[in-house]
Amino acid sequence: MLLLKIALAENENTPSKVLEGLSWDPAWQVRRAVAWNENTPSEALDRLSKDPEWEVKIALARNNNTPSEILGRLSSDPDMEVRRGTAWNNNTPSEILEKLSSDPDMEVRRGTAWNENTPSEALDRLSKDPAWEVRARVVHNENTPSLALERLSLDPDVGVRRAVACTP
Repeated sequence: MLLLKIALAENENTPSKVLEGLSWDPAWQVRRAVAWNENTPSEALDRLSKDPEWEVKIALARNNNTPSEILGRLSSDPDMEVRRGTAWNNNTPSEILEKLSSDPDMEVRRGTAWNENTPSEALDRLSKDPAWEVRARVVHNENTPSLALERLSLDPDVGVRRAVACTP
């Protein structure tokens, strides 16, 4: 029965009323599938953003239809995986990405550097990040200022310099 409910919650053709009902399911696996479904109604997404299971909130953070106010709440979640999902979400607004660009977790900053909504000021700051993985990701963001790319062309890490050399 659990697998059937998960399959129903994952299906993009499941009616929103059914998804709303499944969002109350006692099994976190079902709630996670509802949180991941891009057709889940916003009331259910709001409730799932307060779910005690981190895997439910991660799925919600990665859902491209999660409203920005919920993404804002998830960007402050104590679980770094939830913040990582928020950083990588294409629907995350620039002001939230600005905040995430200073996150203590390197993977959150790396996701922020990748996100196409990250403002150029945050990308400039991330181009000076202590982690080469973050700096290398900044190179590939179209919003990166040219001065930051110039600075990265002199980066101490050969992989970052190579990334700059290969960027049009």
